[in-house]
Amino acid sequence: MSYILACLPDLSVLVPAFIVVTIGACMQASIGMGLGMIAAPVLAVLDPTMVPGTMLVLSAFMGIAAAKRESVAIVWKEYSIGVLGRLTGTVIAGLILVQITSIQTFSLLFGVVTAVAVLLSLAGFGVRFSSLSLGIFATISGVMATITSVGAPPMAIAYQGQPVAHARPNMNAIFGTGSVLSLFGTAASGWLGFEHLISAAVLFPALYCGFALAGVVKKYTDQRFRYIALGFAFASAMLLIYRGIS
Repeated sequence: MSYILACLPDLSVLVPAFIVVTIGACMQASIGMGLGMIAAPVLAVLDPTMVPGTMLVLSAFMGIAAAKRESVAIVWKEYSIGVLGRLTGTVIAGLILVQITSIQTFSLLFGVVTAVAVLLSLAGFGVRFSSLSLGIFATISGVMATITSVGAPPMAIAYQGQPVAHARPNMNAIFGTGSVLSLFGTAASGWLGFEHLISAAVLFPALYCGFALAGVVKKYTDQRFRYIALGFAFASAMLLIYRGIS
């Protein structure tokens, strides 16, 4: 018991972390914005040791649960290609992470990758949906998700223009399995520990709170909140980059 208590985040970190995960889950349920994009950069600012592990555990649960709810709509060929891409990206990211030995370097890398993710979200690239494009962007997603737990922007580009009813279940299925693969990648590279599982368990109720709130605030939200969230994530990324180079 004492070991578990020692693994718990400090209350000064846990309270704001609970709030930001709740907001991230609420925004994801309301406007489709990824939990990782909103919560992960803030957690990295609060306590860099909580990412990517803690967020990957939460993301894995959300992705698998959401995919299970719409499993009949999953196209298994796309799922296979996406998971293969995520696996490739996870291996690449693991090789990168194993070379990082300081939190300062990790903060710099996290900030740069998050900033790139925000810019990708805003760029609105027009990419023809195909097996090749899906595999490429799933690989990029795997690299980004394993390092930062923010892997949604590349997949959003891959599925851009596809009907929501088609994109959502397939992306969730790839995200769910991909997050599990990323967890293995972070564990193999030494960036996942028991403390991340404890932190995720403590923050799990925040996911429930966020989804519950979404039913109340959904009618009051629109795409402006997406840009606010992206702006917040970009500001966090800039702070992490500053920490990394200072």
